[in-house]
Amino acid sequence: MRKHLGALALAASVAVLVAACSSGDDAAPADETTPDETTVGEAAESAGGGIPEPTDEQADALVDELAAAVPALADDPDATVDAARNVCSSILGGTDDDALVQGATLRFDDGSGSVTEDDAAQLVEVVRGSEWCA
Repeated sequence: MRKHLGALALAASVAVLVAACSSGDDAAPADETTPDETTVGEAAESAGGGIPEPTDEQADALVDELAAAVPALADDPDATVDAARNVCSSILGGTDDDALVQGATLRFDDGSGSVTEDDAAQLVEVVRGSEWCA
């Protein structure tokens, strides 16, 4: 009996919420605008759909530059480029320098702890200075 009363109470609550959400005017207020395709596309890009990606030539040069600071990064170029893209995304997102270095330390490390904060600071500057990260 208690199960039935609980289920009824839940169903009543859902019905009230649905009615409350669906009531009212569906038209946008006069002072709000409806987003157009450009606005939606820009929003999607800023939400992560538009992380810059280097061309193949840029990726090769990037791995070379990053490996100059941390030679082990040349061992897995795809992972190195992925880490650089993530750092680029953080740069473009306005992340402060300390957080960028902390993030780069984790992103570029292969699990051995071989990427120091000094290394990471150099890696961030390489990514920041890259033409493709804009």
